[in-house]
Amino acid sequence: MRVSRTSGFTASSTSDDLIRVKVQASEQLDSVAVDVTGAETTTLSGFSSSGSDPVTHTLGYDPSTTGTFNFELRTAADEAGNDGAGGETTGVTLTAGSSSGGGGPSPAGSASDRISSARAIIFDDSESITLPLSTGTVSRVRINSSARTTGTVLVTIVTDSHDIVSNFLPSTVVLYHVADSHGLAVEFGTLGDDL
Repeated sequence: MRVSRTSGFTASSTSDDLIRVKVQASEQLDSVAVDVTGAETTTLSGFSSSGSDPVTHTLGYDPSTTGTFNFELRTAADEAGNDGAGGETTGVTLTAGSSSGGGGPSPAGSASDRISSARAIIFDDSESITLPLSTGTVSRVRINSSARTTGTVLVTIVTDSHDIVSNFLPSTVVLYHVADSHGLAVEFGTLGDDL
């Protein structure tokens, strides 16, 4: 599997100064990583998915500044580990400045209870969201999206075990039993929410 340099890897800005980075592939990817350089430096790895053949994998970015952002596709691997990334690059320039950057919920539990946490921006066409988590027993979490709106999702593994306490709705918390008596907290919110 190979991701196209021309149509398979693109970046664009939204009206509210979010950046959408899209990776198209012939199958559902298990792991996607995009390096960001330019106005800010970071790595994006939480993504939402939609469609089939091609499947569009969207990584959302909420920058805290304006300027030119460069993106390089570092990983585009399927479940078997076949990596189609070939160093594809794209970029986008933000000139408005309404984004406050970093909006969304805060991780669940206290700092001492958190094992791992990952955050992603979801868009209204998202069908599922995949977030990387490094706990030794859980490497990533994929959840179905029923929040048909642009917002955020934050997944945190905590030391306590929990049962499901709520449905997937915007601005609610869902707690799951996962492995080794750990709890998985999934929080949905709109950009700027402080859950």
